[in-house]
Amino acid sequence: MKLIYNISLRLSLVLFPLIALWAVVFYFTMMDEINDEADDALEDYSELIVMRVLAGEPLPRSNEGSNNSYTIIPVESGYVATRPSIDYYDTEVYIPEKDETEPARVLATIFQDKDGNFYELKVAMPTFEKDDLLETVMWWVVWLYLFLLVTVSGTTLWVFHKSMLPLYELL
Repeated sequence: MKLIYNISLRLSLVLFPLIALWAVVFYFTMMDEINDEADDALEDYSELIVMRVLAGEPLPRSNEGSNNSYTIIPVESGYVATRPSIDYYDTEVYIPEKDETEPARVLATIFQDKDGNFYELKVAMPTFEKDDLLETVMWWVVWLYLFLLVTVSGTTLWVFHKSMLPLYELL
């Protein structure tokens, strides 16, 4: 095997795990950032609703054009003792306007009114299909790998041949 092809093969073998590692880090960093932004929006909406409930003010409609929805249910103190006071999770939420379910990020929080009654507030915000995002990122990483492989191999071959011209002239 010619030296140049051996170098190209080794470069491509090194490139593959580096791109794979980059893709994994990129995906999880992106998911963390998206969830963080969604959680911030859910916290703000939840805080608004809790403040209105405690102040006795009228509550916004559940699906007031924003696709955000919420439910408030009274809960027992035994239930409160077994649940975290704030909980974020991903689930499917039914959207009546569309007559379908969509993935959503949910914030469940428990609060107490001035009379000592406990309530659980669940605020949901539609998000995106995480499986679709994973598939899209994976395909773009494959294309990135192929592009970088061709670019790095081509550049390596070109530089190698240009660097070896004086040696070829001697032989």
